[in-house]
Amino acid sequence: MRIPKIVIENVYFEGEEEAVFIAKIRPEKRELHRCPICGRQGKLHDRSDRIKRWRSLDWGSTRVYIEANSPRIRCAEHGVITAKVPWARHDSDYTKDFETAVRNCN
Repeated sequence: MRIPKIVIENVYFEGEEEAVFIAKIRPEKRELHRCPICGRQGKLHDRSDRIKRWRSLDWGSTRVYIEANSPRIRCAEHGVITAKVPWARHDSDYTKDFETAVRNCN
């Protein structure tokens, strides 16, 4: 899995019976506060402390999740909206790689 334009902040395993791998990441500074629809940089609307997880491709039998803060921005064209992240599509709970793999299986 290759995700461009990110900074890895931490990685860890979670769970006791079934290990889950978590990668805590964030977009690079120049990619912060971008509208997921038009891609323009917006102003930070709120500093949501909400942590969001996106399901990624498994490593063998280990589930993998990407975790990051999920702030909202104010886009001049689209209003208040959750900021774009390089690893997932707008309003998705899955990484682009995961969605592509599932689509190719069908």
